[in-house]
Amino acid sequence: MPQEHRFFVPLGHLIQEKLTLPLEVSLCRDDSHHIVDVLRLHSGAALTIVDTDSGRVFNASLACTTHPSTAKLLEELPCTQPPAVVETLVFGLSKGKRNDIVCEKATELGVQNLILWQSEHSIVQVKDAQRDKKLERWQKIALSAAKQSQRNSVPKVSLATSLLELLELLAPLTNSKTRKLCGSLRKDAVPLPQSTQANGPTQFVIGPEGDLSDKEQNLLRDQGFELVSLGPFTLRSETAAIVSIAMVEALWGF
Repeated sequence: MPQEHRFFVPLGHLIQEKLTLPLEVSLCRDDSHHIVDVLRLHSGAALTIVDTDSGRVFNASLACTTHPSTAKLLEELPCTQPPAVVETLVFGLSKGKRNDIVCEKATELGVQNLILWQSEHSIVQVKDAQRDKKLERWQKIALSAAKQSQRNSVPKVSLATSLLELLELLAPLTNSKTRKLCGSLRKDAVPLPQSTQANGPTQFVIGPEGDLSDKEQNLLRDQGFELVSLGPFTLRSETAAIVSIAMVEALWGF
């Protein structure tokens, strides 16, 4: 089976419910560079184009290999991907490449919203001058992972530098059916399979190295989050994030 070359393009007003195909669309500079200079594709090469906003997917062919390149939409494909089980992952900012790893793996596992949270025990501190650059990097990692895993959407990556900011970001993503879970090392944490939360799209909070503080966990519990255990072992923060998504999908997804 030939390798798929998938690209996300904001098609906006160019596509309507009754779409007339074929339709030629422009690709961004980074995608043009990747297609022409890295993949070395030629005119007529098969592409898959996904509308960034709607998630609509199209078979396409490479029409022009100059910069910027263009693609010709040929046929709309059915959207068969299931909705995310872990809709939102909150990850406490951690050292080294752990944040990058979580951006990549959470995307591969279907998360729709990823919030990096500078919690009390986070060693990494993002300064205001670094905020936009950090978010741009993490969003690019998510975009790359979405292409690789053949997703029809790219998760939105956000940054919260306080608990108040985190709750403000979570508010519009929450409804009466949302399952709200927080990974915890406390003895009173409930084993995840025994969670009593409602059966719905999940928000999962994972702390950084050293876990969340007792104050943070208590405040999250006051906001409706259930403190849950991922098992008998103490996991690295990035491992806990991946395991939490996989366990929720195994227990309540697919």
